Amino acid sequence: MRSRRILKGARKFDPARDAAKDIQNAMNEAKASGKRIILMWGRVCSWCHKLDKFFVDNADVNEFMRAHFVVVKVNYSKENKNEAVLSRYPP
Repeated sequence: MRSRRILKGARKFDPARDAAKDIQNAMNEAKASGKRIILMWGRVCSWCHKLDKFFVDNADVNEFMRAHFVVVKVNYSKENKNEAVLSRYPP
């Protein structure tokens, strides 16, 4: 039976979320757990949604990701571009 559970901590792209706080929380969790961080930003592009579906549809990949990474989703849309947060990272 395939797991339908999305990666722990990986929420949908939400323009109301505090991206800086989410990233700081992920850094704290990664430091405590020895995991790496994956930052995903998006909202309307199809690739971020395809990646989510890939994680859900492939339980082995989902489990690997949850075991080794903390995933943070940062919204980028007309409602909230999170420019201050994203300016700290390469384009």
